[in-house]
This record gives sequence, structure tokens and C-alpha cells, in this order.
Amino acid sequence: MVDTALASDVIVTAYQDPENWILVAAEDDDIVPPLFVAEAIIKRMESRVLLLRSRKTAKNFLKLDDILVGEV
Repeated sequence: MVDTALASDVIVTAYQDPENWILVAAEDDDIVPPLFVAEAIIKRMESRVLLLRSRKTAKNFLKLDDILVGEV
């Protein structure tokens, strides 16, 4: 249930405060889809959505290393 609550908070924050950056520290790949949604919501602003994690990618997880979405 924590994943769902965090996902909801990220998307609501993107709608309510699109000028603010969203930084999520999580090791779980379940948060990735809501981050993409939030990024799409705030893309017209100069804000960013960032995922901070330290876990090395295992072969059974989504490979997110070196992924770049949008412009920097």
C-alpha cells in the first residue's frame, strides 16, 4: 500500500505544484511509471522528476541505469 500512496502523492504533487522538482528516493521499480506520468504533467515547466537509488540493477529488474528522459 505504500507504493500506491507514494505514486498518488507524486502525481498529485505534479498537478498541484508543477513548478517544483520531484525527487523520490526508492529502490523499488514500481515507482517508475508514476514518475513518467508526473514528468509528462510538468514537462511544460522547468521542473524535473528524479529517481534517486543506489541498488545495482539485477537481470530480473527494469534496467534504468543511464536512462535519460527529456532534456537536461
